[in-house]
Amino acid sequence: MKVLYVTTLALEYNSPATIRNIALINGFISLGCEVDTLSVEPDPRSSAFDASLALDGVRHDYRVPVSEPYRAFTSKSHSKAVSLTALKRHLVNALRRLYLRVETYDGLKVSVKNLHKVPIRYDHYDVVISSSDPRSSHLLAEEFMKLYPGCAERWIQYWGDPMYADITRQHLMPGVLKSEEARLLSSADRIVYVSPLTEEANRRLYPSNGDKMVSIPPAYIKENWSSSRNSNPIPVVGYFGSYRSDTRNILPLYNASVSGLFHLEVVGGGDIILGARPNVSISKRVSLSEARCKEAESDVLVCICNLKGTQIPSKVYYYASSDKPILVILDGESEAIRRYLEPYDRYVFCENTSESILKAITEISAGIKKAEFRPVKEFSSENVARKFLHLLE
Repeated sequence: MKVLYVTTLALEYNSPATIRNIALINGFISLGCEVDTLSVEPDPRSSAFDASLALDGVRHDYRVPVSEPYRAFTSKSHSKAVSLTALKRHLVNALRRLYLRVETYDGLKVSVKNLHKVPIRYDHYDVVISSSDPRSSHLLAEEFMKLYPGCAERWIQYWGDPMYADITRQHLMPGVLKSEEARLLSSADRIVYVSPLTEEANRRLYPSNGDKMVSIPPAYIKENWSSSRNSNPIPVVGYFGSYRSDTRNILPLYNASVSGLFHLEVVGGGDIILGARPNVSISKRVSLSEARCKEAESDVLVCICNLKGTQIPSKVYYYASSDKPILVILDGESEAIRRYLEPYDRYVFCENTSESILKAITEISAGIKKAEFRPVKEFSSENVARKFLHLLE
């Protein structure tokens, strides 16, 4: 089986989408598939660049030159001559927010036009898989198939966040988003969503494409068993991820730490300031290898669900590679999310209130088990890759 895996986001950029992509690619390779990758070249100066991310076994790794405007927007380092003043930084951030409200795609869209510069050794693929986010990944796959007609038997679009129903973007022209999403979906042979709730919602939005839609959960890269239990005097509760207030609410978890009954470790970024406390550690995003070390030092791993919408945090699946307790703090479509995850018997659930969170952490610490703390085999890279291959039968 020959697979071309397409994503505009460089596979060296630390993001939930990248972890999902690397895990799935590893799964294909372990099943004996020949895998080529097509992505935009990385910028080592980017704040998202993570040298610890690695991918082995790919046959050809094709890279599209990144556009200079995008490189300038994402670079984390500047010479003194071009360093931004506070005013300029505010202006850049304002322009970025405006761009997201009027543009259908992400900033990597402009790099798609550079595909013709890539010296691709033409091959015939059994399947092209384009994986978003970013959603411009689907445009890159579409451009590839225009340049090389008949290059593949099937095109599978793999979607993390939807376009029209994405709660993280308040678009000024939602009708444009819906029209473009419908156009993209109609071009695919199969459409795969990471969340069954997103699949269900988009079946209603786009009934003419409903028969092509399925949901397959994200894979984790490998099982992660603890070599020994931590000897923390009080339980360490780890939250690793973003916490923008328009997407999810971290304050009940933070406020629950006032009790002093657990130590809270927060690693990530948000638009709110969490004040220092003796039993709370706050730090910015770290590399994947550093995050893994911090996860290993935690006694409980926390996932906070979105305020609304159908997306399920990716860490719900990635943490399922471990044997640590996973606390899923429900919000938004809470009942639907619980109904979907509960049968795996892997998660402890609570509501997004300080009282409910503290009660759940106390019960986990007391050994009152409400789940089996072991890796979920169904989310392994091989099993998830096998589900994709079954779509081609």
